[in-house]
Amino acid sequence: DALGGIWYFQAPAEYRGNFAAAYGQTLSFDLKQSIDNSQLDRRDIIITGDGGSVIWFDTANNPGTDWTAYSVVLDASAGWMNDDDSPASEAQIRAVLADIEDLQIRGEYRNGEDTGSLDNVVLNSGCP
Repeated sequence: DALGGIWYFQAPAEYRGNFAAAYGQTLSFDLKQSIDNSQLDRRDIIITGDGGSVIWFDTANNPGTDWTAYSVVLDASAGWMNDDDSPASEAQIRAVLADIEDLQIRGEYRNGEDTGSLDNVVLNSGCP
């Protein structure tokens, strides 16, 4: 998006529903971008659930031009936030995970034209 807009990869249907067992587990994925100048800082992961409740996470760094691996713990100590930018509690995160309606991972990291890539997304549900 050459106009500075932010777009997200949106998870398919199999990443929606009851993932209550994922609390304390990880969401992992690999990202890369074609150009890494003129970087923007926005919410990196957005999960909507529990009737429209939103939690989000900001990773420590943006991806590079080579694959960058991410692994984010799904618990209150990891730094998840509510839509109003307040820290998400264990109860709030658990409620969203128990009824995921939408899962988005940011694909736009710079102001200007570029290409973002996503691979190896795993939402660990805690099941063997």
